[in-house]
Amino acid sequence: MRFFSYSFSFFLLVFFSASSQAQDLSKPDLSDQPDPAHVALLSQVDAVLAVISEQRGIPATDSVQSDVLTRSELLARLIEEINEEYPEDLILADQRFLRALSLLGPEQDYLQLSLDLLEEQVAGFYDDDLATFYLIDDSPIEMQVAVMSHELFHAIQDQTWDLTQLRGRAEHISDIALARTALIEGDAVAVMLNYSAGGALDIANIPMLDQMMSASIEPPNEEFPLTLWESLVYPYIEGLSFVLALYRAGGWEMVNNAYTHLPNSTEQILHPERYLNLDEPTWLSFEATDELIRYNEDIIGEFGIASMFRQLLGNSLSERAINRATDGWDGDRINAYRFADQADRDMMLWLSVWDSNGDAEAFYRVATRLSSVWTEEATESEKIGEYGESILFSGTNSVLYLEHWGDLVLVALDRGGNADSLERNALLERQIVEIWETHRRASYPDLRVMEEK
Repeated sequence: MRFFSYSFSFFLLVFFSASSQAQDLSKPDLSDQPDPAHVALLSQVDAVLAVISEQRGIPATDSVQSDVLTRSELLARLIEEINEEYPEDLILADQRFLRALSLLGPEQDYLQLSLDLLEEQVAGFYDDDLATFYLIDDSPIEMQVAVMSHELFHAIQDQTWDLTQLRGRAEHISDIALARTALIEGDAVAVMLNYSAGGALDIANIPMLDQMMSASIEPPNEEFPLTLWESLVYPYIEGLSFVLALYRAGGWEMVNNAYTHLPNSTEQILHPERYLNLDEPTWLSFEATDELIRYNEDIIGEFGIASMFRQLLGNSLSERAINRATDGWDGDRINAYRFADQADRDMMLWLSVWDSNGDAEAFYRVATRLSSVWTEEATESEKIGEYGESILFSGTNSVLYLEHWGDLVLVALDRGGNADSLERNALLERQIVEIWETHRRASYPDLRVMEEK
């Protein structure tokens, strides 16, 4: 599912506090003036930049501007950045999309949740639009050298590979954006850990570090959407695992090559051996009938699907079962549609392809459990569809259809509004026919080239 992807990268306090057992870092400083110690710390920017440049083996080609911000100034920057890159209609479309999938509560404000979390957790950031590094003034001074090394490496990444170019149009495709961000952030975490150890850290032999960090990080509260939280933490945890795997396979040269041959999916991040073996995902596309108005489209990906299952089915499904249902992912496409005459009615059409028929069936079996979340008081009817096995759940103001055909699985959800089940079923049948007739498989496009054009 799509989440905000900013043009500057954040260092989450929660990540560092979990890995270092630091004190509570989210308590605000009531002072309006930057701590003189932070200002003094910024005088070391050039020195830190030189050290991490030497340790990582990538020359910094320019100096980096730096400054200190208060929390209120940070919030203003976040809002300004979002207003520039995310029109209001896109934010509202994302919010509607997440609500339709029950990943966001009907009263939860997607933008405000994101702002609240980021304002609380950010310790520093590098703004690649301005090529400037910022510290946040209320963070403990003992942390800030490590934070500085992390964010200044983003400056080196920007100078070497151009962070904006790396993201390209993939910035608005969840699975690809998370994969690219995982490379960027995972590399910066590895640099930070090595710098904090005085350059003596054996990057190739960090036993279970990423697993320990992952296990120690919890969402801020029970009400906070798990998928949103995991999407913010994922690039640091899984990205570190990915970078360490590449380093073990071929040193920093192998990591550097990843910026030229970018990962295209969270599958490749979660399974670095698939990236190294050139296991590329499948680009899916399909059409719907003209009676539907598309308002969103995305690629959820292996990580996103597993996160969705954890949030929606976590109480009834083990992590092992979730992994079995998502491990064989090879590609997906989800489109969201609205209706001109029913403002609160949504249709989700989601097609996925899997490595094998067995992998598709494993996903299909777990996906049918979503009926308990997406359809109320549902009755089910199972049949052999036109192409494969299918099941239909008819509930109060909702219909959920799933079909497993070879290595493909189709999920269609019609939810909300005031249509009766007969109307919904007839509409679903038209969409199913259209999808099976128009779906196509292709190689992933080079989104950086597309952006340049």
